[in-house]
Amino acid sequence: MTASTLPTGTITFYFSDIEGSTRLLEALGDRYPDVLERHRAIVRGAFARHGAVEVSTQGDSFFAVFAQAPLAVEAAVAIQRDLAAASWPEGAPVRIRLGLHTGEPHVSADDYVGLDVHRAARVMAAGHGGQIVASEATCALARPALAEGIRLRDLGEHRLKDLSAPERLFGVTADGLATAFPPLRTLDRTPNNLPTQPSVLVGRTAELQTIRRHLEARAVRLVTLTGPGGIGKTRLALQAAADEVDHVEHGAFFVDFSSVQDAEGVLREIARATGVAVPAGRDLRPALAEHLAPLELLVVLDNFEQVMDAADVVAELLRTCPRLRLIVTSREALRVRGEQLLPVAPLSLPDPAFGTLTATGVTTYEAVRLFVERAAEANPEFVLTDENAFVVAEICARLDGLPLAIELAAARLRLFSVEELRDRLRSRLDVLRGGARDLPERQRTLRGTIEWSHDLLDEEERSVFALLSIFPSATIDAVEAVAADLAWLADVDVIEPLESLVAKSLVRSVAGGSGQRLSMLETIRDYATERLDADAARAASLRQAHALHYAALASSRLADLRSEGRSAALDQLAAELGNLTTAWRHFVGRVDLAHLNLLLDALWPLHEARGWYQGALALINDLLDVMTKSPPDAARAEEEITLRLSVARGLLAISGYTGEVERLYGEAIALVDAAGALPRRLPVLRSQASFHLYRGELDRTLGIGHQLMRLAEQEDDPGLRLEAHVILGPSLAFAGQAREGLMHLDRAIELFDPEQYRSVPFRLGPNPGVAAASISALLHFVFGDPRTAERRAATALEFAARLGHPYSLAYGTFHVALLDLWQGRFDRARARADEVVAVASAHQYEIWSAIGHVLGGVATAALGDAPAGLAEARRGVAMYREIPTPPVFWPQLLGLRATAEALAGRLEDAITTLVEALTIAPEDAWDASILRAQRADLLASMGETDEAERQLLAAFEQAAAVGARFVQLLAATGLTRLSPAASAHGRDLLVPLVASYDADVDTRALAAARAAISGGTAHVR
Repeated sequence: MTASTLPTGTITFYFSDIEGSTRLLEALGDRYPDVLERHRAIVRGAFARHGAVEVSTQGDSFFAVFAQAPLAVEAAVAIQRDLAAASWPEGAPVRIRLGLHTGEPHVSADDYVGLDVHRAARVMAAGHGGQIVASEATCALARPALAEGIRLRDLGEHRLKDLSAPERLFGVTADGLATAFPPLRTLDRTPNNLPTQPSVLVGRTAELQTIRRHLEARAVRLVTLTGPGGIGKTRLALQAAADEVDHVEHGAFFVDFSSVQDAEGVLREIARATGVAVPAGRDLRPALAEHLAPLELLVVLDNFEQVMDAADVVAELLRTCPRLRLIVTSREALRVRGEQLLPVAPLSLPDPAFGTLTATGVTTYEAVRLFVERAAEANPEFVLTDENAFVVAEICARLDGLPLAIELAAARLRLFSVEELRDRLRSRLDVLRGGARDLPERQRTLRGTIEWSHDLLDEEERSVFALLSIFPSATIDAVEAVAADLAWLADVDVIEPLESLVAKSLVRSVAGGSGQRLSMLETIRDYATERLDADAARAASLRQAHALHYAALASSRLADLRSEGRSAALDQLAAELGNLTTAWRHFVGRVDLAHLNLLLDALWPLHEARGWYQGALALINDLLDVMTKSPPDAARAEEEITLRLSVARGLLAISGYTGEVERLYGEAIALVDAAGALPRRLPVLRSQASFHLYRGELDRTLGIGHQLMRLAEQEDDPGLRLEAHVILGPSLAFAGQAREGLMHLDRAIELFDPEQYRSVPFRLGPNPGVAAASISALLHFVFGDPRTAERRAATALEFAARLGHPYSLAYGTFHVALLDLWQGRFDRARARADEVVAVASAHQYEIWSAIGHVLGGVATAALGDAPAGLAEARRGVAMYREIPTPPVFWPQLLGLRATAEALAGRLEDAITTLVEALTIAPEDAWDASILRAQRADLLASMGETDEAERQLLAAFEQAAAVGARFVQLLAATGLTRLSPAASAHGRDLLVPLVASYDADVDTRALAAARAAISGGTAHVR
């Protein structure tokens, strides 16, 4: 195959390989070659029938292209059908992963280059054996001409493991093909913060295999990638983490130390990245080790040469966290025990000294492949040929195979031919070799490469280059505004220099949500920052101007955050988070409390609305630290009370009841007692009520609720009245006063308007409207009003959706999913449990992640896969046990686990679990009666009918005492399955109970009760 015979234009790529080929080879031995050949014959037969061009074949993998997307889809379906229909030795099926993607690649030598090729390979890698996965681009072209019987199933957006932007993927299904597959193997399956990359990794196959081999060898838990700056350590580490993410239970995280200077900063950045919130004054070391110890994590520590004195931190974490694995990038080894060094070499290079080189020959080298891909991006007309192969090889050799140097040089093909570029490199050799003499040789080369680009700039371009170094990313308007406040840029129109910097690849212009944004590669930004810092006065003025600009921006959006413009304001603040954080750090360094408070007024609603609780707590801790360095006054004391309460509520919401939470409440209460004023008492009372409710201390919660209601009436404060109703409602209901509790919750829902509700400053946890509707839904169902329960459930989801508040969404979705479970809507419960887990994983809500898995496990067991469901439910309970959890949730979770155990046939285990739950649940609570009825049902199944009858009668009477008609139905229906006498008594109890419901009301429990009355049998768990 040559470049002239490869199809060009818009084409569809086909990638496939055999899933589990190594295991198949081991199982079949010398029969494997015959299997492989038959597989190839099937694939090539379909290629021939559908006009494919086979580009390459390696082992069990195929790379081919189609001129038309519908033909590619039809060929894929034919291949999967033929493979499924074939007979294989010992019944060992040959299943292939198959991916399709459409694009317009560049042709170089006898191969395709460009992002589309890599995307196609990653689309294939996301699938499973027997599955066909296609990109949105392919499906858009194929859909109008799909053959009969072929269907496209939208699998949603996924981040592929090339770390680039998300791709919407589709499953291609057809008659005769399997349709059920596990979730796609993408970055979305496991919690991670691996950053999106502008391009795919070229080469490094051997290094990736070595890293994978080290990580799979459990004896190796620290892999350090060493080498000079710009050699590609970070990109290699990120790709290795992305490739490994499927094998890490609790997540893969990236921590950048480029702006960190000490061990405390190392601990802080690891804590932030992995979601550990540590209040001010707490020693980070034990807190971090305690949080990470039970977790299986893969963490990338980047730019460690900045903090080499913190190597002991790494050693300690590895010692105290047995399931933690680290990939470290550094210019030197950490020199700690167990460290596995992997020196990162330059990209492989051809040797121009060998004379004649061909295009085909030089593309076997990584440096040339990288140059060709980047050159094609810079100048689409560039093509690697036999005529210019030698020149390209010479350029790559002169750049020592350094990835950043190659990328910068290739970008110059916008201006120069490859011959001109080579000549300029030759004349600038001394510049390329510049830099401090005590730096490693290749670091001097990298510095020279960037310096060469910088020296090509005129004075205005250099000034704007320095200006851009302060922005993590920026809009053009922001750059102009900051420049206007700088005397040294007073006479510069920044637009033209910016355009030139983008053209020269020193600055990137990337499409954002509201237009183009400018940014630099981090290495280039480091260089620009270094140049800026050489002029202290200029650097100080720029950082102050930048910080003031973003403080003003934050201030300008405060009114919108309290109006109909809230959504747009939050979106803008989110887009500018990097700059707002840079400004925040600047003001922290200057102990500028006034500007910090101004920024916090905007940053807090953003973090609270997006559910970024870890970041929110970090802001508070920063502010508390600054406050300790500032002169005290009355207003500051009030703010400190609120902030300490916020930290306590945040930790409670994220991690449950802990000793740290209790300590923080104590500190806040002491401050309040010293201050004494009513406005300072209100947030304390709200927080105390939630705290006591979580602990099941209902008397204390009710006392505070009534106090808040008196204050609300006294002050005629609607917001406080709403809070009081939300506190009193569940407290009364859980205390056995169901009707009174429901009245308070219904009144709270009437008062709540999501369009007008404004976040209470520094509040964390579920929105009061969502909480009221969610709890009301469950209580109305339990107390015999399923119609209102359904309306309240819909209201809870509506409120959460309109608010766009992740924590409230997790809270509301869980409660509605529990209602689905009670109603026997197991598919819906499973889907909602998945939603809870997804939100929890994205925001590190440990409690909701655990609870979501328990509920999802029960739904899966009820749907027929009892072993998998029980395993998930038990895993969720185990996760919950690892969290210092408030006791109020335990009985319900244990009851759910017992349900999964019963569905899996583990009746004795289920009874043991229910006994544990009953010892925790308050004796007179309605949920205790559910547990008792559940236990009695299991006892009856095991033949212990006398004890089952006693338990069911007790559950019925207990439920009747509080009006829990749902539980009465369960208990009385259970009696009808026992002895004749018990059965008759159960029917006698059911007749008036069923009659108390409207005739057209139908629930799962009612259906079972009606069947029991008529003499049938029905089971409800």
